[in-house]
Amino acid sequence: NLGESIHFVISGGLSSLYQGLPIIILGVTAGSYDVGIYSSAHRIVFAAVFVLSVPLMAIYPVLSDFHKNDPAGFKRLFHYSSVAMISGALACTVLLYVLSPETVRVLLGGGFDAAVPVLQILSGFFFLRVIREIFVIALSSAGLQKFYSLASVFSVLFMLCAFPLLVYVVRADMLTSAAVSMIITEAGVLLIMLAVWRRKVALP
Repeated sequence: NLGESIHFVISGGLSSLYQGLPIIILGVTAGSYDVGIYSSAHRIVFAAVFVLSVPLMAIYPVLSDFHKNDPAGFKRLFHYSSVAMISGALACTVLLYVLSPETVRVLLGGGFDAAVPVLQILSGFFFLRVIREIFVIALSSAGLQKFYSLASVFSVLFMLCAFPLLVYVVRADMLTSAAVSMIITEAGVLLIMLAVWRRKVALP
């Protein structure tokens, strides 16, 4: 119904804003060179997230049906799919980190060597983001979309706090701050979703 679907709209909009915030902030605080370098690594990581999220999208209707008709089956399917996805995400994260120079060279060509350390940092974000997608699908299947909307609100707030903290307190450079801010934000959002899962799904 409309009341439930509005949460998908809110969370989707806030998630898109959060994903683009580092680029927006860099556009204001840094130069076009930093924006270009960060954006190139950013696109690679989110393309990888999308590819690894496809299997989760495929099991969403199955999880929804199980949650309604077979709660025990719902938890079993979530457990097995989580183990498979986390294992795959870990392997891909290691490959993404180790092969960052080759990935940048092949996908971006020469002149983007500065994107390698950014991509290596964002490989940590990649791992956390895939785990987040696992819980997004599970919570949505359980009809708990409103809690994902809440987590999406915090993602924007975390990012707006983490970036200036790293730049002006820790004195990290702009590119490192943008990339590490993504990891901090993703970790915070994941903790919220884990708490919701434990209280609303796992314990009952």
